[in-house]
Amino acid sequence: LRQDITAEQSFRLNDHTLRVLEKLKKNVTVYLYELSQDQMGRRDVLLGNAWEKTRSLLFEYSIRSSAFVFKNLTEEEARRLRSVDKEFPRLEPNDILFTCEGRKKVLGAGDLYQADPKTQRIAIFRAEDFFTTAIKEITSEERSVVYFSVGHGELDINDQRAAAAPHLKWALTQRENCEVKTLQLGKEGRVPFDCALLCILGPQREVASDELENLKEYLERGGRLFLTIDPRFPKHGLGEFLKAWGVLAGQNMIWSGESFDRSQQIGVSYGVLAGAYPPGHPINARIEDLPTIYPYCTTVDPLPSPETKIAAVALVTSPPDSYAVSDLSFLEDPNRRPELSRGDRKGALPMVVAVEGLPSEKESKRKSRMIVAGSTDFAAAYMSNRSYNMGYLLNCFRWLMEREREIAIPDKRFQQRPME
Repeated sequence: LRQDITAEQSFRLNDHTLRVLEKLKKNVTVYLYELSQDQMGRRDVLLGNAWEKTRSLLFEYSIRSSAFVFKNLTEEEARRLRSVDKEFPRLEPNDILFTCEGRKKVLGAGDLYQADPKTQRIAIFRAEDFFTTAIKEITSEERSVVYFSVGHGELDINDQRAAAAPHLKWALTQRENCEVKTLQLGKEGRVPFDCALLCILGPQREVASDELENLKEYLERGGRLFLTIDPRFPKHGLGEFLKAWGVLAGQNMIWSGESFDRSQQIGVSYGVLAGAYPPGHPINARIEDLPTIYPYCTTVDPLPSPETKIAAVALVTSPPDSYAVSDLSFLEDPNRRPELSRGDRKGALPMVVAVEGLPSEKESKRKSRMIVAGSTDFAAAYMSNRSYNMGYLLNCFRWLMEREREIAIPDKRFQQRPME
């Protein structure tokens, strides 16, 4: 008989998790690539505590299903596995790898908890949510297909020379267990029906009218679109299309003096740090003050649409000291700072917008979803160790693909209770 006597029921599995484990027919093996305490150092005591909770939780999974096994992964064992499986991922320290019949999903131990800044102890532990989702994804018979548009100078997900492409592709295939393909909108005729998410990352040339019709048709049948625009390439041809979906794309570039100085320190040009994450949207539900960066960013304003079924909301706004520069001639001189023109806006400006709904009376089995970011380099700046862009980017993808609704497992919240 096992009984969880912790006040937070820390190791009592949610009913949904129990049902998933009860129906588990395929063998799932979890590898823990944990650094030793000596390797982590004293500053990572929190991470060490998270690993203890992780192992205890995984043990609960293992006793509920004989098909679930977890084990520590040494570097020697990792080399052996890579010798027999060419697609075995190269893990980073403190990664957790879920595997099932060749399918894989990687989680980071540091993503599983949230610390209380006052006590420097674990306040929220959300591992069960991550673990159960991972099991469902790698044991599912189908993989979600993510398409990347090509043909307009966008970021090519298969271009090894593009700094962001290999990392983004790895995150989607290994962490999110998705299949990645490319798509030429004009050549294909329509967006394929197996498309779970379409990404258009920074078109540098105009998107043709027939391609815009394909995008419209895709969204009206409940499609999901992630789109970024770049103020250095304003002739993308998406302005009127976005207006119909409740988004006003700016013809400007956001400037923040404080952000400029801080982003330069980490090698990012013309970066704008996130000033705020307006609450109320699922993507921002667990966000605090993550230092995401938006280089070369234009404004993307949500438009009111009382006569349509569209809801557009700002996800990220710039710092209060920002202003939207309409004269971009300063970009020709890297040492020159912009000058404010008459009519340029000041204050906290929208940099990322989420849209949900339909622009017409057409019926669809599900609502369309779209996210528009005013920075294409937002998808590349995560390479800085001081930026959390990748995590936020993946959260955007998860919302678009409705992965936030797959399970509803509450985080484990810990409170400090003095002994009496």
